[in-house]
Amino acid sequence: MLKTQRMKDNSEIIPYQDPRLPLYVAAGKLSLFYNMTPLCHWHDEMEYIRIERGCMYYYINGEKILMKEGEAVLINSRQMHYSSPYRQQDCTYQAVLFRTQLLTGSREIARRYFAARTPENYGHF
Repeated sequence: MLKTQRMKDNSEIIPYQDPRLPLYVAAGKLSLFYNMTPLCHWHDEMEYIRIERGCMYYYINGEKILMKEGEAVLINSRQMHYSSPYRQQDCTYQAVLFRTQLLTGSREIARRYFAARTPENYGHF
């Protein structure tokens, strides 16, 4: 049974494969979580989720979307989110979490051009 590791502020602790590289890549399966539902959380990383098999609901800041096989979503950083099963059926997916500095190579560029992009201006996903 997997459990989302969170801090007191509900931010997820990301288990980077290499602490020198702000990137986390993993295959996931809802049935590995209690009640097939990871805990609601947020993190500084952007998150790309692609459904490999099955369907699941994805909740982003209270907005519920049904994700089907082959579909993907890119979730902005610092957005509350979690998933749950569709019709109590299992779902497998690929997850890629990354810090925006990975796209820019510079913390200053990430701060100026990505951090300023708020959900109010650009959306949650």
